[in-house]
Amino acid sequence: MLAITLHILRFIIFNGLIISSLLYSHVATAQCCTYTLSMHDMYGDGWNGGFLQAYVNNNFLGNFYATGFGSSGTIAICQGDSLKLIYTAADYENENTYELYDAAYNLVSEGGPNPQTGLILATTGNCSSLPLPGSNPCNAFVIDTGQCIFADNTLMNASGVSPVCAEFQGGDIWFLLKVPPSGNLSVATDTGTLNDTGIAVWTNTTCTGLRLLGCDDDAGPGSYSYLILNELTPEQNLYIQVFGYGGAKGTFRLCVKDLGFVRIDSSELPIITIHTLGNNIINDTKVDAQMEIRYNGPGSITHQTDSANVYNGPIGIEIRGASSSGYPQRPYGIETRTLTGTNKDVSLLGMPAESDWILTSNYNDRSLIRNTLSFKLFRAMGEYAPRANLCEVLIDSIYKGVYVFCEKIKRDKNRVYIAKLDSTDVNGDKLTGGYILQQNYWDQVTSFQSHYSPIDHPGFDVHFVYEYPKPVVIR
Repeated sequence: MLAITLHILRFIIFNGLIISSLLYSHVATAQCCTYTLSMHDMYGDGWNGGFLQAYVNNNFLGNFYATGFGSSGTIAICQGDSLKLIYTAADYENENTYELYDAAYNLVSEGGPNPQTGLILATTGNCSSLPLPGSNPCNAFVIDTGQCIFADNTLMNASGVSPVCAEFQGGDIWFLLKVPPSGNLSVATDTGTLNDTGIAVWTNTTCTGLRLLGCDDDAGPGSYSYLILNELTPEQNLYIQVFGYGGAKGTFRLCVKDLGFVRIDSSELPIITIHTLGNNIINDTKVDAQMEIRYNGPGSITHQTDSANVYNGPIGIEIRGASSSGYPQRPYGIETRTLTGTNKDVSLLGMPAESDWILTSNYNDRSLIRNTLSFKLFRAMGEYAPRANLCEVLIDSIYKGVYVFCEKIKRDKNRVYIAKLDSTDVNGDKLTGGYILQQNYWDQVTSFQSHYSPIDHPGFDVHFVYEYPKPVVIR
């Protein structure tokens, strides 16, 4: 057996100092090894029936597919073995991507969104390749908050992990970061010859099957990138991907800053402070918490003049939304309560008394006005739309950013004023309404399918989900 030892010396500029570093000493031998198949779903509901089949020396190894936002699998192979991958498509193929890496985490094959079907790879096993530091999440350079690192992507090709922003065409470098105790940080490029950058941040407990948390597409040519992430889990792994717009190459400086905890004493917007009382806020089940709303400025959408202390009392709070529940700035459902935990109707920020409220995330809206403006225009047409106020939100002293505090859409004389339906209303005029429908996650019990497809997606199914009245589930 032939063994080859390679030593690679590279210069790194770190915090302004040029350091020569022996990156790795690698012994390459003809042997058996493990390839890694990393699979992603941008929506977070798996591959919806799509799958990859793997064959080594024409022996079937199994079917591989993403679950949730992402997952990974391994393929045992030896030097010179034949390897084939076959892809079978199903629904929502625009959400599916994958990468195949060799034992050194060099990219062997990639696909998606809308992966090619049929035989997508026929190659032979190579267990003697050398790793290239920084070329992949699994070979990422370690960085800590408070550090700035100079880097150069000139020698980088492509990891195959596409954030689908900033005209990504490879040339990406990866960095590994542990989330600080505050859960809040900023990631930015600020100097260098590569002054038109993209930054994407991913997470998982391992370096494969990553889930995208956010991507900054910067502000156009000649602009560096800046990304803020809030409400992260302390000590969580973050994989930071930096690349040039459209595949550009050059040097850049990456800086990561711990944004810490924030205290806000006054603002032109209402200030909402939530204390979780040690509870973890979870999906679909409200946990006990305390909420304080203070307002001492004219910044609300309704331009009312409440006193400084609007509300201070118990609430139930949960993470709400489908894909939006995975945003770094999560949306929340809130229920105002009595001291004994029952619903309590209260008037907040000039809105009619009710117990159900929503904190809507502005994560996908840098203008911060899309929701509030559309609500205002629809109300001006004489129709109901949720009354809303922009506000600043802190949870356990951690600043979460600007949200929209608004009414939850529900049947109510001060909200959607429609007839109440009972289980006995099965025919005649009473059966005609009212109803509230939404488009969201669905199943055969909670929804019905439209006879029509979207204009821009002929052939796609559209399902309307019953919001009111709730369907009766018979077991």
